[in-house]
Amino acid sequence: MIVKHLFEALDKFVALVKHLNRTKCFVYFLLIILLINFSSFMYMSGTSVDSTSEEKEVTLYRLQPIADTWIDVDNPNANYGKSDSLTYKGNQSSWVLMKFDVSNVEIPKMVPIKAQILLNVEYRIVSPLQCSVGVNYFRNDNWSEENVTWNYFETYLHDYISGGLIEDFSITWGNYFSIDVTWFLSTALEEGRKTLTVGSYMWEPLNKTVSFDVYSREFSFDPNEPILIVSYTKLKTTISQMHLMPSTPPTAWTPSTIEEGEEVRVYGKVELTVLPVPFDYYSKYGIAPAIENAIVELKYISPHTGIRERRVVTDLSGQFEDCFVPDEIGQWKVNATVMESEIFDESETYQLTFEVTSPTLSPTLQTQIDSLKTELANIRNLMYVFILMTIFFIVTTIATTIYLVRKLKIKPEI
Repeated sequence: MIVKHLFEALDKFVALVKHLNRTKCFVYFLLIILLINFSSFMYMSGTSVDSTSEEKEVTLYRLQPIADTWIDVDNPNANYGKSDSLTYKGNQSSWVLMKFDVSNVEIPKMVPIKAQILLNVEYRIVSPLQCSVGVNYFRNDNWSEENVTWNYFETYLHDYISGGLIEDFSITWGNYFSIDVTWFLSTALEEGRKTLTVGSYMWEPLNKTVSFDVYSREFSFDPNEPILIVSYTKLKTTISQMHLMPSTPPTAWTPSTIEEGEEVRVYGKVELTVLPVPFDYYSKYGIAPAIENAIVELKYISPHTGIRERRVVTDLSGQFEDCFVPDEIGQWKVNATVMESEIFDESETYQLTFEVTSPTLSPTLQTQIDSLKTELANIRNLMYVFILMTIFFIVTTIATTIYLVRKLKIKPEI
């Protein structure tokens, strides 16, 4: 669209050159350039993206399985622990088992974690395959890939929790597909378990001749093996309230007004914009979680000489406080922002304005000053009278002398 406008403008300019003098052509040329710049600005403004709305995900762990295998109902005594692939067969006629060491997994407080297992599909399937995949969490992790079979599974691995079905799942060879195990990992960590065992199977199609394979940890190329990715989304925070007042407020105080040289106290509270999941403190305890150890950056913007930056940390209740002495008379601004950290995303800026005025005096001191001013005024008036009397005396003396000299004809001695 902009290019089209440009060519149209150039055509009009060429046509004008034939009929106008150089001055008029120059003026029209400037108008055309301004039009093009304005159109470009409008185009750029219309496609701008607010980056602050994007969620920031942080990967904590990428864990490879310490054991993986599959079991087959048609071969109940067969063990496939050394196979380089894991087979899913329809109608729940095979199970894929994976065990991960989660003993060193530590989740930051309150963050909404996300755990998913990525599996790479082998090429030996009819692609794409529409299916439903079921996922279960096993509390019994007493198995190894060298000895587990379908019969062993039926006898010893029956203590599991169903995670439901992933329905209308599209399997494409050569691509990864993911299984969400967030709830399973959270449960295992809450129970104090050192390992996480996940079993999955293909429920539909209800035909066990339909199958697909994924690479196991025994496959020679590492990038293709199963992997458990634990990540979290940084918490979005907001400064829900912020106030300022003198550190020692007087009896009569005008809001948002501070006297020069007086300490101002700025305080507020940081809260979550969205409550975290699955650690939903609100539903569990009935109160929103306190945002502890969040760093709040305060920028005091003076009327003339620039910015003073200070940083404070929120306490157990999410409160923060700072004391500052403004050193200029005029309108000040203070901007507060929760800084981005390992857990928290950067918040929007909260701004307050306040006026710094000349200091006022106490009533007693003001009375003394007024009294002193009155005395000084009296002294000044007396000085004026004295000066006037002195001038009058001098003028009178000179006039009398001149009169006597003329009247008595006294000649001054030489």
